[in-house]
Amino acid sequence: MEELTPAQVVSLLRSCALLDIVPPITWISAALQRLGRDEFQGLGGDDCADVVCLVARLGVLPHESWLDMLAVRTYALGLGRMSHGQVSRLAWGLAMFQYEPPSEWQQAYSEEAIFHVEYSSEEAAAVLWSLAVFQLLPDELWMRTFVAQTTGNLGTVPLPALVNVLWSIAACEACKPNPAADVSPEEPGSPNRASSVMGLFDGIAAAMQTRLWEKTDIMRSYLPPETWVAGFYSATGPLLGRLSVSESVKVLWAVAVLQLCPPDAWLRQLSQRISAHLCSSTAPYQPLELLYISRAADDTLTQYCMQEPDSASVPGFTGIQVLGRDVPACSDKTLADGGGVGNGNSSGNGSDSSSGQSGSNRSSVGGSGSGGSQRPPPVWLAEIVRDSYMLLRRATPLLPPHWQSLNFRYPPYAQPQNVSAREEGC
Repeated sequence: MEELTPAQVVSLLRSCALLDIVPPITWISAALQRLGRDEFQGLGGDDCADVVCLVARLGVLPHESWLDMLAVRTYALGLGRMSHGQVSRLAWGLAMFQYEPPSEWQQAYSEEAIFHVEYSSEEAAAVLWSLAVFQLLPDELWMRTFVAQTTGNLGTVPLPALVNVLWSIAACEACKPNPAADVSPEEPGSPNRASSVMGLFDGIAAAMQTRLWEKTDIMRSYLPPETWVAGFYSATGPLLGRLSVSESVKVLWAVAVLQLCPPDAWLRQLSQRISAHLCSSTAPYQPLELLYISRAADDTLTQYCMQEPDSASVPGFTGIQVLGRDVPACSDKTLADGGGVGNGNSSGNGSDSSSGQSGSNRSSVGGSGSGGSQRPPPVWLAEIVRDSYMLLRRATPLLPPHWQSLNFRYPPYAQPQNVSAREEGC
C-alpha cells in the first residue's frame, strides 16, 4: 500500500465498490493511513467525495484527525467550485460519520457549495440531511429549491434517505431559535439556553442555539407544502415494513414534532412496524430510543384524536384518556412519580417549556375537550403508547442520570458519537 499514490488508492476503493467487495479492516486501515500520510495531496474534488462516501458505505469510522485533513483539502479545493454530485457525496459521507467540520468549512459549505439546481432528488436529500447533522439551518431560498427539486420525485429516493429527510425537516423546525424571544442567548434566563433545549446535553444544545441565533434569515416554518407531504406518504407507505429500529424512531419523532396528520393506512403501517420492533428480542429499542418512541407515540395519538372525526368510523378505543400515564397497564406510579417524559407534566426542570405542544393543551378523549368532537383513539396506536411505556418502565435503571429533564424536541441521534468509539476508528 505504501508504494501506491493517493489517486491509486482511491481507484482501488472504487473498484471494490463496483465489484461489491468488502476488504478486510486491516486493508482499509492501511488505505486510509496512506491517504492521510500525504494529507490528500494530489486528489481532486471527485476523489475526495468518492473516498469519504466509499469509506462510509464500508461502515468504517476514521479518526477525527483524518476527517480534519479531508476537510482542509476540500476547503482548499474550493467547496463552491464542486459539482452537485461531488457536494452531495461529500456531504452524505461526512454526515454518516456525525463529523463536525471546522467553522470556516461549514460557512463555505452553507453559503457557497450547496446551491445547485442540478441536484437529483436523492442528492438534494443528502444535502438537507447533512445540513441538519452539521446543525446548519438552510435558508428559505434553498428550502424552496429543495421542495421544487423533490416534489413528485420522492419515489426515486431510497427509504433511508427519505427517513433522514423527514428527520432533518423536523430537526430544523425543532431547533430553530424562537423569533418572539428578545433575550440574547448569552443572557442568563434566556428561553433559548440549553436548559430549554435539552437538560441532558447542556453544552451541545447551548452551542447549537448560539450558532442558530446568529442567523438572520430563519424560516418561520420548515414544513414543506401539503403536496410534498402527500408525496412523502405515497413514497414511504409501501416501504414502512422495512424500517429499522432507528429509522422508526426518527419517523415517529418527526411526525410528532411536526404535528403531522398522516392517513390512517400510513399511520397504521408505521404503528405495526414499531409494534414488531417492540416485541422483538433480536433488535430491541435501546432505553433512550424507548424514551423517544413512548413520547412520540403519546403526542401522535393526542394529535390524532384532536382531529375532526372522519365520515367513516375509525375502529378503536372509546371513552378513555390517551395520555401515556392513563393508558391501561401503563398507569404505574413509577413514571408518574418522576414526572417523566410523556406523562403530561411540563413542570419541573423546564424540560418541555419550549415545545408548545404538550402539557397544557392535551386533553382526554371522551372527556370535556376544548370544543368540537374528537376522534376515538385507534387500537393500533394506543397499543404502541401502552407497550412502549411498559418497556420504558423496565428500562428506567439503564437511562442516563436526569433523563426526566430530556426535552423531547431535541432530535434523536443528534448528539455526537461516543469519543471512545472514534478513538477506536481507523
